Amino acid sequence: MQPDGEWMPRYGLRWNGPTTPVAVPMDDGYWTPWHLAQGALAAVVSCHQMGTDSACLERQACERYDAHATQRRLAQVTAELERVAAQRDEALRVSVSFASQATRAEDEHEVCLLVAERLRAELERVAAERDTARELANDALQARDKALACEAAARGLLADLTRDVLSLAGPGQLGKEAAP
Repeated sequence: MQPDGEWMPRYGLRWNGPTTPVAVPMDDGYWTPWHLAQGALAAVVSCHQMGTDSACLERQACERYDAHATQRRLAQVTAELERVAAQRDEALRVSVSFASQATRAEDEHEVCLLVAERLRAELERVAAERDTARELANDALQARDKALACEAAARGLLADLTRDVLSLAGPGQLGKEAAP
């Protein structure tokens, strides 16, 4: 924070050996509290020499105080704005990170939906093949049952035929015809 006006010199340190630096006026120097006090004292002396009254001195002091207070408040507001800007930047970074994660999650969700749809289609295909296999198994069981029934009927017919042949031929004739 620099004082108003160009009437006060800025000071800096000039190298004059390691133990005796010298404070000298410099264009890019700085003001110290001692220099600020000297400047205020010089202004009071100047006003007194010019014959101005104490109201002028008070007004000048108030103007300087107001200027310094305004500069301090401006520095505080600037620091607060920088803090808010840093928070805004961090919030924006976090927001972008969350948006990126949300986009990735949406992409992964879409992939999961596609995989689920493919699995559902595969399950439906397998279920249809299972149903077809069951129908074929039922058809095979029915065919086996029919074959067993036919075999039983054929055995029954063979038994009936054998009985009929034996009854027609009489006892002992069957063995005679078979022998040469």
